[in-house]
Amino acid sequence: MIVADSRSTDETVNIARKYSVGIVELANGESRGCGVGVELGYQYSVCEYVLMLDGDMQLQPGFLSTAFAAMEADSRIAGVAGILEDTVIRNKFDRYRKKKGAASIAIDEPWLGGGGLYRRAAIVDAGGYAGNRNLLAYEEAELGLRLRSRGWKLQRLPIPYVKHTGHSLTTLELIFRIWMNGRIKAGGVLLRGALGEPWFIHALRMQVHPLMVLGAWLTFFGALSAGAIYVSLSVLALNAVAFVIQALRRRSISDSFFSLLLWHLSAVGLVQGIFKPYTQPLSKVESRVLVPSRRLKAKFDQPRNGQVQ
Repeated sequence: MIVADSRSTDETVNIARKYSVGIVELANGESRGCGVGVELGYQYSVCEYVLMLDGDMQLQPGFLSTAFAAMEADSRIAGVAGILEDTVIRNKFDRYRKKKGAASIAIDEPWLGGGGLYRRAAIVDAGGYAGNRNLLAYEEAELGLRLRSRGWKLQRLPIPYVKHTGHSLTTLELIFRIWMNGRIKAGGVLLRGALGEPWFIHALRMQVHPLMVLGAWLTFFGALSAGAIYVSLSVLALNAVAFVIQALRRRSISDSFFSLLLWHLSAVGLVQGIFKPYTQPLSKVESRVLVPSRRLKAKFDQPRNGQVQ
């Protein structure tokens, strides 16, 4: 087991030291993010199969044996997950995820939201990195798109996989946090990395709402500058119609408000993310070993970034 720590400021590392696990951490906190956290752990791993598990998840008994059997029965399965159970619902993001049931049903999927058990050979075939270090979100989707473009399959089994705790923030607090920590830019970064790749259209579809908002803004201000006031008013009317449709679909005015707010913020983030500096995903993550594992000591002793860790 490898605990990949993104320069946390709580007791994560001290708690991990009580167990027989390897502990590695980012060399600096400026590069922290979902993608780089996954890649940090993956770069120190050595086994044929890799289980990716977030810190707010509790692995359920029996999952691994069933997952191994499924992958050994079909050599084209790149990754396997199971049913994710949210233990606490605190905000509209949690409620929507639970209502949608995206990670609570068994199905062949384009990507494994919530992580899962992956075949190393498949990750190597799909670019050689488990997490795009540039992504602050969508890292699981990006991995799935790469794997599927190479003909690999991803499967969610009808068995419990993890119990998920999630954030302790309210909806507005979580939106504010996503904006402040830069995760709102992830859509643009995803599109930047997908340019020229066979999965670009799939990545584009994932950003359909922010792209629609950008189109509406461009039309509104373009028409306004050209003196076509009726066109600008029509755009505003379409926004009002979208709000009503969302409210009716979700049976909630507040849910509709938060959806439209997130679409507009994501539109801003999309533009920022496209122009954000981009690091080669295969480049080694600058890191250091806090606690070497006996089994992985040889791996830990390999030179990384010109230094022996």
